[in-house]
Amino acid sequence: MAVTIYPATDADKAKILKVLTVYNMGDFGHSEREEMPKIEHFLVAKDGDETVGCAAFLLGDESKLTIDDTQAETGSLAVLPSHRGTGLGYRLQTARLEKMAQMGVKTVFTETDTPQVIEWYMRKFGYVKLHTRKKTAPFVNPAVDTFTLLEFDLPAWRDQHSPC
Repeated sequence: MAVTIYPATDADKAKILKVLTVYNMGDFGHSEREEMPKIEHFLVAKDGDETVGCAAFLLGDESKLTIDDTQAETGSLAVLPSHRGTGLGYRLQTARLEKMAQMGVKTVFTETDTPQVIEWYMRKFGYVKLHTRKKTAPFVNPAVDTFTLLEFDLPAWRDQHSPC
């Protein structure tokens, strides 16, 4: 069955948290994650009845990294191990970027602590490294003690990827 991606609803919350917990992202009590994204800013990937991935963003003042609604912070991109390597992460990221663009977002920030994820964002989407900061909790990858902040120019990406 083909995996479908759609905007999340309240009924998806428990399944989203189950996916995020696989990657140590399900505990939103950490000081790093006080700003749980609103459910309307989540996308869910389903394979049949099973939730196999999700992606979210924080818009404007919902995030500690952004100053207005032309900026967004991505978060909570996760794909179950059973569906990794299928391109689903790329599809979720692309769908999330399109949703943000439709809302008028111009600049996207992403904070991550996983070297492979940093490289993926830079290689696949053209993100640029800004800086690192010390983590205050063992969120996501406990073996890494810093987050790397990445920046993304959404209109430039859309110009390069829009259909002719």
